[in-house]
Amino acid sequence: MIKTCLQCGKEFKAHYAKRKCCNKRCADDFRRANKEKFSKQMLLYYATEEGKGRIKRVAAINRGCKRTVEQRKRMSVSASLRSDKSEANRARSRLEFYKTEKGKQLKVKIGNEHRGERSHFWKGGVWTVNGQIRHSEKYAKWRKKVFMRDGFVCQDCGNKGGELNAHHLVSFSEIVGKSNIFSVEDSLLCEELWDVDNGVTLCVPCHQQREMLIKHRRKCFG
Repeated sequence: MIKTCLQCGKEFKAHYAKRKCCNKRCADDFRRANKEKFSKQMLLYYATEEGKGRIKRVAAINRGCKRTVEQRKRMSVSASLRSDKSEANRARSRLEFYKTEKGKQLKVKIGNEHRGERSHFWKGGVWTVNGQIRHSEKYAKWRKKVFMRDGFVCQDCGNKGGELNAHHLVSFSEIVGKSNIFSVEDSLLCEELWDVDNGVTLCVPCHQQREMLIKHRRKCFG
């Protein structure tokens, strides 16, 4: 049926007879504008026998007196679906916000506020020698040489490209330990550490599998 909105005066298609406004915004505005009138009408209605009966029925339903097990199950499922949907909508809106210029600025601001000594991961500025070497320029060049020699192909499964790791055949920590390397400057003098033949290109799953196998062998055979 075609009705006229009581708030904005536009015509709209109503699916049920009691609908008075074309959308929720108009309904909220109309309700706020006629708040006192509606309050008086509701008080008068609930003072009648019909209104008192409705209060008793709603109270009985809310106490669970007339709800079957199936009804309760349906209500719990619908409530969980509503909460999941609202959470998904909030997550989607957050993602959209962080794509905007204001969101990007906020991300940078939050990152700066939790950097260095303000981070809960802060350990007093301690960074291991292994970490310093792995983040050095020479280590990056060594990894690139290993990848180029293998053609950016995983040597275990044969997959090309994607996220790759340069695995040490003789472990990195073992070379650092036996060569008595205590700084990045010491590592530059160790030829074995930068030997391309000691490296092999692996994808992430194959690299994890190899590391697990090495740990298992060390645990079993020492």
